[in-house]
Amino acid sequence: MPQTLEEELNVNTDSLIFTVDQITYPGHSLRMNIRYYHYGGKYMINMDLVNGLRSKSIDSDSINKRFGSRCNLDTVLMSNLESSIMRNNYDIIIVQEHGSITHSELMMSIIGEKSLERLIGIIERYHSRVPRIIYFTEYASRKLYKKERKGIKSIENRVIHRDYDTVSCKKNEELVPFEKASIFELKRDGIIWAVIYDTIMPSNTVQEQFKSINTNLTKTKNEYSIEISPTNLLFNEIKINHPRWIMYKGGGHPSRTASYVFVCVFKRMITGKNIDEVSSKRKISRRKARIIRDEVNDFFSTPATERRID
Repeated sequence: MPQTLEEELNVNTDSLIFTVDQITYPGHSLRMNIRYYHYGGKYMINMDLVNGLRSKSIDSDSINKRFGSRCNLDTVLMSNLESSIMRNNYDIIIVQEHGSITHSELMMSIIGEKSLERLIGIIERYHSRVPRIIYFTEYASRKLYKKERKGIKSIENRVIHRDYDTVSCKKNEELVPFEKASIFELKRDGIIWAVIYDTIMPSNTVQEQFKSINTNLTKTKNEYSIEISPTNLLFNEIKINHPRWIMYKGGGHPSRTASYVFVCVFKRMITGKNIDEVSSKRKISRRKARIIRDEVNDFFSTPATERRID
């Protein structure tokens, strides 16, 4: 999707110039992008870990040998994301977090909010003002729509196991109050890691998912003064209104049509004005583009209390 935003919004319309810069590595959460330096395709190395080992006077050659990395660590001091923020004073930053994080109150509190807090801290380190931060809300998966249509119920308990470093999660004691999390510390190469086991109940319907995401992001919005985009609501509305339209490609990525919906949402949020025209380099029909623009305009013109969310 970031590539689509670049293609669609890097145009001069209505005397407003959009320049979109993708500053994250595709396919990874905000937390991953804050911590990792990416180099050469899918190769990456954890800068928190590197800096922790440097503080113990372990040289770069030894670090490279230990982790099999192929970059010159003597010239790498921070993640790609931090480097981009240091060099550029952005007006708007759009954050897309993994759905598995935004769906769970526990994961959002421990990972999502801590990552957002760290992102804001990086911005404040290099700039005098924090730009507008807009949170992309995850749309429902093709699998969830299928489950809902067939009445398939999720397995009651699902165990999620991830490694989270204490730099992102702060102190382990802060995690203890969450009832469904069990935490223990693991010491690896002199760095303490927190390992979290979380048992959650997956959503059975699109509405359940919307409710959990809305609840979690509303708390985050109030805490960090960010804006929440209605991308998931408009995706769902257009999918219902136009059932023959293809909204997914590949496993579950947004199709050209869905990507155009998101572009229109962000342009409407950025400008605060109804959308008269957004170029479509993704080759959807002019008629379809007009229908999408009209539905996005109607959604934003409707008071929040009256908007359809099912």
